[in-house]
Amino acid sequence: MTHSSNRIPGFGTRSHGPAEPQTGYRDPVKGIRRIEVKGQRKGATIRLTVNEWYRAVQLGDSYCLYVVWNPLNNPDPTPIRVQNPAKHLDHAKKEVVAARYFDVPADAIEQAARKTQTT
Repeated sequence: MTHSSNRIPGFGTRSHGPAEPQTGYRDPVKGIRRIEVKGQRKGATIRLTVNEWYRAVQLGDSYCLYVVWNPLNNPDPTPIRVQNPAKHLDHAKKEVVAARYFDVPADAIEQAARKTQTT
């Protein structure tokens, strides 16, 4: 089984900073921002995936979270920007752990075992 989440960068957009006017040089490390944009009803909780949060931790100051309040109805014209959300929001984050599994009753297992042994 392959997991496609291993191929997801953990952010939506990569932004390159401006080049130096005199030399045209663009710093390949400091000049790049990784941006994740979330839209939500004003005052609601913003959910980051595990991958997004871990990438924010890994990328530090080059990772920015932009939040657009009310994106579908009267959106705020200026998104809120948090540079290095892992650093500045670590105290406020709440990890949500959800498991996905299958419950199989014991009697069903017994019945299936009997059927497969007789065929």
